[in-house]
Amino acid sequence: MDRAIIDEFDDRGVHHAPHAHRPPDPPVQVSGRAAAPLFGRVAARAVTAEQSGFDTLFAMDHFYQLPMIGQPHQEMFEACTLLGALAARTQRLRLSHAGHGRDLPPPVALPKAVTALDVISSGRALLGIGAAWFELEHQSLGFEFPPLTVRYEHLMDALEICRGMFTQEATTYRGTHHSVTDACNTPAPINGEIPIMVGRQGERTTFRLAAQYFHELNTTAAFADLPPNLEVLQGHLDDLGRDRADITVAPLATLVVAPTHEEAEAELQGLFASRGTDLHTVLGDPPLSAMAMARMV
Repeated sequence: MDRAIIDEFDDRGVHHAPHAHRPPDPPVQVSGRAAAPLFGRVAARAVTAEQSGFDTLFAMDHFYQLPMIGQPHQEMFEACTLLGALAARTQRLRLSHAGHGRDLPPPVALPKAVTALDVISSGRALLGIGAAWFELEHQSLGFEFPPLTVRYEHLMDALEICRGMFTQEATTYRGTHHSVTDACNTPAPINGEIPIMVGRQGERTTFRLAAQYFHELNTTAAFADLPPNLEVLQGHLDDLGRDRADITVAPLATLVVAPTHEEAEAELQGLFASRGTDLHTVLGDPPLSAMAMARMV
């Protein structure tokens, strides 16, 4: 199963797992609005990914393009709507946010939206969620952006509400910032629950939460830090009595594939120049890239 999560988004906010880097298409604009073929190109990429054997597709959980990838004014679909549309174009791909900001939408609406995606896709939804980090987006759109400790409190409330509404007929929860009373969620998830993935790094807080709540962990740690990070995760799992097989761990990276290693290196340098940043990267010709990815997963 291809489960490595690669931080290569195209300029429409679609996150493929994994996905080889190619120079981004120039934004298509018509009088300041995205041209009609935009979704067609996004859907074609999703179908191609599925036909190529990939198992999961992530839509970026943002309203604005990220600074290390593009400019805020570049096209960005809203993720819930996009994933619902892609569910109708695919048959096997799991569909998820790359790591939903904890109040975009608020926790009381999030489980309804993700459950609708699950029903539309016949049980293929995955909830990716995190504590949010893109401050510019929050400020521009009028969302609060409190300190990280407070954002984690919001995340805890969201987790309790989502888990309850995914698995119970009625959920009552009194949280620090968000509460629900006899909240029902029908139609219910196809398989009785929806897997949840957290996307961050942080041994003390994120890994502990992952061990307690999550089915999957998308870590942004450097490759060299993965072995000690996994030892920390194992310690949290042992404390809670969970088995390591209960949680899937995937590293976040960029995969650059070209016919030869030299061509991949040239593409990588162009990627760095265009983003003005360094990235966790796997590069090379197809055989070498496949070997490197196999070692990671």
